[in-house]
Amino acid sequence: MPTHAHYLGSVEECQNVLLTLVLPPVPCGAPGPPESYREKRVQIGDLIDHPYASYLWVASGDSMTGAGIHSGDFLLVDKALIPIPNDIVIAAVNGEPTVKRLSFEDKKVLLLPENPQFKPIPIDPEEGVKMLGVITFTIHPLRGSNGVRRRLSGLQ
Repeated sequence: MPTHAHYLGSVEECQNVLLTLVLPPVPCGAPGPPESYREKRVQIGDLIDHPYASYLWVASGDSMTGAGIHSGDFLLVDKALIPIPNDIVIAAVNGEPTVKRLSFEDKKVLLLPENPQFKPIPIDPEEGVKMLGVITFTIHPLRGSNGVRRRLSGLQ
């Protein structure tokens, strides 16, 4: 299934959410030497350059799994950014939002999937494409809360 996005709402609604950031970064390779850990409180709004132009969407489909975007992931979308080649964007193709990597090849615009089971979407220069924003962050749930799933099920 192609990867689509479902609008959740403005980032403004959750920018005051505080999370704890543990420092230093945790090694993903071999375990590092023991260090003393410290915590810092971070507001979601601190991660957003353009809060009034940013939105949360939920991904649906599997065309972007190679980019680490899976069904159910939260996508932070910034519509104030001008898309550049290699950005992952949400674009309206035939009126339907889709998540793809933006590419320019031989002066042609392509929306590329990150899954070999899907084909690139060429953009007709006469029709163009409406860019709905650039994805700046993803939140990939590994063990989701039942409460979050219940709240989201009513939005889709």
